[in-house]
Amino acid sequence: MDPVVALLSPPPADAHRLRARLARLVRHYARTGSPLAAHAVAAHLAALLRSEALPDREARCACRRLLAHWRWLAAAPAPASR
Repeated sequence: MDPVVALLSPPPADAHRLRARLARLVRHYARTGSPLAAHAVAAHLAALLRSEALPDREARCACRRLLAHWRWLAAAPAPASR
């Protein structure tokens, strides 16, 4: 899937597809530094928290910490063009 389409698409319900798209979005953010990509990562992490895909309390806690970090990145200004 095109990263731009993934940025604008709602998170999938299937846990495997959700994790795969999340990985693509993180790579897209690493390349671009886009706040929109960070927002999409945060939305997908929130969907992962709502799902039953996380096996235990420690995984849910780690996901919540990641969600807070990605929300912070989404609120940051976009990096300047080179």
